[in-house]
Amino acid sequence: MKKGACGKEFCAYTSGMATEQRQPGRPPKADVAQSTRLYVRAVDADKELLEAAANAAGMTLSEWIRDRLVRTAKRELNKYS
Repeated sequence: MKKGACGKEFCAYTSGMATEQRQPGRPPKADVAQSTRLYVRAVDADKELLEAAANAAGMTLSEWIRDRLVRTAKRELNKYS
């Protein structure tokens, strides 16, 4: 095999490459990591209704519920302050 200018195979090819190591897996979805879980019990019909609404909005069920709850909480707090 042909050796590069530095005496190692592929030296010239790899000498300009970045040495930064990336973490495997998908990048985080949001700017802020979700650190707390909320557990809610619901009857099947309610869950199906919420899933249909989330799908119609093009969101996951978790995203849709989080969005709607935060908006509602802000509206409620503004109403009483």
